[in-house]
Amino acid sequence: AFRIWAPKHEIIILKDLIEHSNIEYNRVAANLLEYFDSKLLTDVKILFEKDDLTCKIKSSEHILKGENENIFFNQLLQSEDSRLRIIAVKSKYANMEILTKSLKDKSDNVVNAAINMMYKLKIQIPKEDISLLIDRRIKSDLITYYAVKNGGELMIRLVKSINNNSKELVKQLKNQCKDLDDERIQLLIKNKNFIIIGRWLQGKKGKNFDDLRWNIIENQKLDEIERCRLLERLFARSNENEIILRAKKISNEINSELIRLTAYNLSTAGDGVQI
Repeated sequence: AFRIWAPKHEIIILKDLIEHSNIEYNRVAANLLEYFDSKLLTDVKILFEKDDLTCKIKSSEHILKGENENIFFNQLLQSEDSRLRIIAVKSKYANMEILTKSLKDKSDNVVNAAINMMYKLKIQIPKEDISLLIDRRIKSDLITYYAVKNGGELMIRLVKSINNNSKELVKQLKNQCKDLDDERIQLLIKNKNFIIIGRWLQGKKGKNFDDLRWNIIENQKLDEIERCRLLERLFARSNENEIILRAKKISNEINSELIRLTAYNLSTAGDGVQI
């Protein structure tokens, strides 16, 4: 195998492959570039000029590992091929200005590459750009991360755009919002996003958490399947007196047959517990 410290004769062989008239030999050279230090080769741009995507991609990745390649970097940014623009965006030459501009690229894949790089480099995405990404419905878990981190109307807009169907949103809420007093959780409650709040409550214990949970379960305006799931998650706590009492109360008062039956099963799951 070739090494980064490749001996001189191996470099000569690679150059022969690069300069060969047969495109298959050129592709072999392109696929071998990763084994060579970018400082050792000066003929890689010959590969980029080949009318072959493999050669262009592999040579671009190699060239942008080197120094003083700003001109080539800008050339890639202007490429009509989104795969080449992605290579530019993911390179060390992409700064905050370039990445922010790339958030408006016509290709969703380039946009996602820019988002990933900004996250990796710990660059905050401007609120107005997050808003545009939400409107554009770019599929990226990191948009959810940034929206929850910003909170406020931006987070609510994201919630509306995904129609309560995002596991990633609940994951980010669990990671970033630990307490009921968190202003983002309070904002979700204020906006009556109770299905998401119910999922966020999973695993949380304490009077305030439980009171909110029961309020959601008893809210007959909400989807009964979601409310039923909240009840089912309480089966692990069926040995707690308070859980049994509240479940019995609901089984006697609720109109929904599904909720009533689930609450009844919950109230009897811990039979033998002293009340």
